[in-house]
Order: sequence, then structure tokens, then C-alpha cells
Amino acid sequence: MLTINDTLNDYVEEVSKILSATVLDSPVRFNEIRYSVDGRNESLGKKIREATAMKIPVQLIIGPKDKENNEVSVRFRKNSEFVEEKVTLQDLAEFIRKI
Repeated sequence: MLTINDTLNDYVEEVSKILSATVLDSPVRFNEIRYSVDGRNESLGKKIREATAMKIPVQLIIGPKDKENNEVSVRFRKNSEFVEEKVTLQDLAEFIRKI
């Protein structure tokens, strides 16, 4: 998870609970999602570049507007390039399972 600023800790915690409760269908270690939060005081562009360089396949971008709208921006690789979609918290677990 990549945060835009450090005022979103409560919302990041809410998203973390959803991710922790999500069980994947594909066989990975215990079918759990591995994730971390990048809450550093760096620009979002730098965080995205670093996550991409580390080959992180799915990046959740969380900003103030996402919190307002009860959603997250999901950035993931599709057909060899990254795409970004807005997903509501209600649909997040199912969306993650599908990609």
C-alpha cells in the first residue's frame, strides 16, 4: 500500500483488515496476501517507481479522496503494462482474488 500522506493511518488500518481477511484461490503460501505499507515521507511517484522496480505486482494507492469515497486505487500489471482502477472497499477482496 502506497500512501499519499501520513494523515490516513486509520483508513490504511481499515484496508489492512480487509487484506488480512482475504483468502486467495490460487495456491500461494497459506493462500494469504502478503502486503506492506509504504508510509514514508516521499513523493507518490518515487514510491510507485520503487515498488515497480521491486516487481511488486499489485499496488494499492491510498489518498484523501480515496478515503472520502471509501475506495482505493489498485495499480496492477495487465498485458505487460500497469493499469489503475478505483475499487470500493466493499469490492476490494473480490477484486484482488480476480487479478
